[in-house]
Amino acid sequence: MLLFGGTDEMRQELKRKQAIFARLAETYADAYLPMDDILREAHLENPAEYAADGIHPTPDGAMLIGEAYCAPSPR
Repeated sequence: MLLFGGTDEMRQELKRKQAIFARLAETYADAYLPMDDILREAHLENPAEYAADGIHPTPDGAMLIGEAYCAPSPR
């Protein structure tokens, strides 16, 4: 998860990996949370509140993840 940052090359690599994770989740996981997309859609004014280092969630970030996990799934 790169909060709104990263180079174009990093973004391309992230998108490639996300596609792999999504395919694996279809077979092996109960749920797949595209966290980069979820955080971007949240229109976060201060991304550091949710992941100070841009990767690991803060308590507020964990709450956002929990809310996304508990939300109804389109599956």
